Amino acid sequence: MTHTFDSNEAEKLVRQLTNSGVEFEVGLSEYELEIVEKSIGYGLPEDYRLFLKTALPVSYKGNYEQFPKWRSNPEEEAHDTKANLYSLFEFDIINNNFWHSSFGEKPNTTAEAIKQAINIVDSWPPLIRIYAHRFIPSKPSSSGNAIFSIWQATDSVYYGVNLSDALLREFKINDASINYKKITPIEHWSEVFGLV
Repeated sequence: MTHTFDSNEAEKLVRQLTNSGVEFEVGLSEYELEIVEKSIGYGLPEDYRLFLKTALPVSYKGNYEQFPKWRSNPEEEAHDTKANLYSLFEFDIINNNFWHSSFGEKPNTTAEAIKQAINIVDSWPPLIRIYAHRFIPSKPSSSGNAIFSIWQATDSVYYGVNLSDALLREFKINDASINYKKITPIEHWSEVFGLV
């Protein structure tokens, strides 16, 4: 569902998160944003791009480990996010007999099954980590993408209707239930996580 996210909303969100204990640095420059997008191999959705341009979240109550290091090491951040997601699929294929129809016919060996599944997942527009194990889809490129919480391929849920909704929930500013009727399923990812 299309969601308007302008500079006023971005600034309001930063203020709300700051008051809840999130520490920010000056926002990413256009040059830095382009490096992030090059590292991901895909453009950032409009709302997340504007949020990072407004101010860059770096820690929550002194914990610097959960927010992506988009300024200091975007290449490593993008690589590690992709590798960690792949490892979740690998784990579930090995340990939970996980297989989704979008992967095609399952090969006879586990090694070939893992390779085939990861090749398919790698062809999809990537997920982008926003905090801990919360992810925003890179496509659609407009504002308003649902946010995923991903523990395993077999243990993933929607965490917010959109970026603002998810971050306000994450940092205990809004504890209202998610309005699932407002969520637009994300191609490939909603299906593979069993959310449609």
